Amino acid sequence: MFKCKKKNSIDGKIYRVYQIMPLPNQFGALGLVGIMYCEQDKKFDANDLSQFEIIDEISLQ
Repeated sequence: MFKCKKKNSIDGKIYRVYQIMPLPNQFGALGLVGIMYCEQDKKFDANDLSQFEIIDEISLQ
């Protein structure tokens, strides 16, 4: 699992990525979509991972 934040964002929201899935875009190319949990908003969301950067790796021990 990873913690990440949106690139060039000033809101400072931290997301936990629970699952990564390949998903085709409108042009037929595959992109990576992450199932994420926003710690500040307390909600799950699916986002394009190309807009995010990893800030920490979380161990699931």
